[in-house]
Amino acid sequence: MTALRIKDPAHTCRQVEAELARRDLREFIEQAWPVVEPARAFISAWHVDAIAEHLQAISEGRIRNLLINVPPGHAKSLIVSVLWPAWQWIRTEQGACWRGLFASYDSGLATRDSVRCRSLIESQ
Repeated sequence: MTALRIKDPAHTCRQVEAELARRDLREFIEQAWPVVEPARAFISAWHVDAIAEHLQAISEGRIRNLLINVPPGHAKSLIVSVLWPAWQWIRTEQGACWRGLFASYDSGLATRDSVRCRSLIESQ
């Protein structure tokens, strides 16, 4: 039996991580967090898992409507308006055709989240 030799293990590891993030929104959130929130460490919590699970269900067509009620400061805007749209666009070829409309009571917040999403899409 011949052993499998990987020419560049680091590259292979990055490919596996990228594929995991493409398939699973929760994994994408964890991997993308340092890009959009470099000053704060990602801390996993049940509400992040629940939001990710429900947004992924929307993306997969398993649910159509979603209302998210969590207190301010729990990463709701970051997940819903920054990370999820970026994940939608990268996950399938059809994602490139996906459109979303995001609004806020404050134009500054809408601009902030749009700029962060674009920065994430432009990042490695």
